[in-house]
Amino acid sequence: PRAFLDSMMIPLADGFGSNVFRYTFSNNKDCLGAKTKDWSSIPSLFRTEGMRNVTKDYLFDQVEELKYTFDTDCDIADSIVYLSVFGYGPNIREADWAIVKDFEVSFSNIGTEAVYLISLYKDKSLIPISQPILLQDSIKTILIPDFSNEQKLVLTRKSNVSLLMQGYANAMIGSVFEGSNEPDFKDSDILYRIESAPTFLEEGPVNTDEKYRYVRYYSPEKDIRVPELEFWGENKLSGTPISYIIKDSISSESDPKKCLDGDIRTNFNALSGSWVGLDLGSSKRIKRVKFLPRNNFNIIEYNNDYELLYYDKGWQSLGIKKGVNQYIEFENAPLNALFLLKNLTQGREERIFTYNRGNQHWW
Repeated sequence: PRAFLDSMMIPLADGFGSNVFRYTFSNNKDCLGAKTKDWSSIPSLFRTEGMRNVTKDYLFDQVEELKYTFDTDCDIADSIVYLSVFGYGPNIREADWAIVKDFEVSFSNIGTEAVYLISLYKDKSLIPISQPILLQDSIKTILIPDFSNEQKLVLTRKSNVSLLMQGYANAMIGSVFEGSNEPDFKDSDILYRIESAPTFLEEGPVNTDEKYRYVRYYSPEKDIRVPELEFWGENKLSGTPISYIIKDSISSESDPKKCLDGDIRTNFNALSGSWVGLDLGSSKRIKRVKFLPRNNFNIIEYNNDYELLYYDKGWQSLGIKKGVNQYIEFENAPLNALFLLKNLTQGREERIFTYNRGNQHWW
């Protein structure tokens, strides 16, 4: 749920829109805050007498009605329940409210392409009372883990790629790796050209038997923002970092060592036309190059501990594993489940996902 000025377009950049509310100067007798005397008994979002649900005015054809039927042994007749959405990690927050009638509740005009929970509000907390509900393409799917049909999960991330980070990856398209035996690269050969946006530390083959003392990454049209570059023969090659920095680049961010130090949390940043590379000390054959776009550290990191969780009336653990590759595998995971991969070593951005046909699908 988000609040915007009436004249603003909603930037649904890195996520979905569940609900859109407009805060008003005039009171609205239909809003929950106007109906409730004790505001401490309702979630903070609804503690106002001036609020209107305007989701359908902003999300247009991306809204649906969500109906949910409770078991008849649930003691929630005429209760107020809350539609909840997931934030980062296991956290949830309120997105809408409705009243249960005859063990059924209905939420109108909510965003699609999202996973919801239905919750009660007790002791200043949201208490889920449903399994996760995936609303996609007008189809409602209750995500109940199925351990009678298990699968192997091959996971490469703990959160989805944001639009900002995707922009950094897209900016690498068209950049080239070059080799030369002249320090000014007047006489250079292209070793590899990046043709598509990388998603993690990707590798490109070099198809030449020539040997080069100087190697570089060159971006003629887009600014450089890279945390890691590697040059390989039989093994990873080392040398003296070298660079050419276009004037007006920020000097504190254009240290060539920052993309050649094996640390994905340090970045080399420079304007287009700049380049960065290595003086290998003598001419050597280059067999492959590796490159990583600037990122938000949500890939699988070496030697970090990861725990995979699935949701079944709360988050349950499928075990802990250490990152040794750019992916991590978990056997015996249930079908039809909602998952969360936590980095127990560092980082806080973790996003819910489902798994289908070998891919993580983020919600």
